[in-house]
Amino acid sequence: MDQQEVRAKRTLARFAHDIAALSDAALLTAALGQALKAFGFAAFNYGYGKLTDGGGLIAQCIWSTLDPAWIQHYAANRYYRDDRLVRAALVSVAPFRYEDIFSTAPRSSRQLEMEQRFGYRSGVIVPLHGPGTHFGILSAAASKRADHPAIGANTIAAIQYIGAVFDEHVRKLGLPGSPAVLEIPPISLLEREKQCLTWAAAGKTNHEIGIVLKISARTAKKYIESAIRKLDATNRAQAAARATALGLIES
Repeated sequence: MDQQEVRAKRTLARFAHDIAALSDAALLTAALGQALKAFGFAAFNYGYGKLTDGGGLIAQCIWSTLDPAWIQHYAANRYYRDDRLVRAALVSVAPFRYEDIFSTAPRSSRQLEMEQRFGYRSGVIVPLHGPGTHFGILSAAASKRADHPAIGANTIAAIQYIGAVFDEHVRKLGLPGSPAVLEIPPISLLEREKQCLTWAAAGKTNHEIGIVLKISARTAKKYIESAIRKLDATNRAQAAARATALGLIES
């Protein structure tokens, strides 16, 4: 084990030990920020809430060290409804990098404007699944540089550990929620979109789907493309996987 790994383990152990004695939101926020800074992250968002059917989320508690003006603008414009990082977290179990999402172009002018104003191009998202309908997200922002060095697997694992420890502790404390509750609506697919996506997941072509459903191949293609947009996916395979994870279609 090299010195860097030793320092990382010590940082994680110290973080877990220190927050166990904290119950004040401001002190917890400071402790989380300090731990993330040790791994090269400049700012963070942490929040938790309750999952709803169809991939929706009611956020009940949000803490952030991002620019307050940006947070206000984000909430006022309800960007959380179109946030690709949040949407991806809702259908993910494993952590992922900002770059994994931002590698494809935004699908709407709202997403483009939001991501440009957000600024950060490198970071890590940790989905935090708890008991029942509890769901949390830790978003750790590393850099606004497009050429920022890739975040490695060891760093991602460390941020995942920090997020899990923090989320469990905060959940057990039962601290008061945020003054403003944000609600991310569930994804709604038309019945035809579900049918076409189900057959696409089974490997059927647009032509074959058209024959099964007695519609044209062009119409089948349009339904699948619509489902891809709604699920903020890049292709039909990813759309089918996300729809299955949300219980919108059966595998």
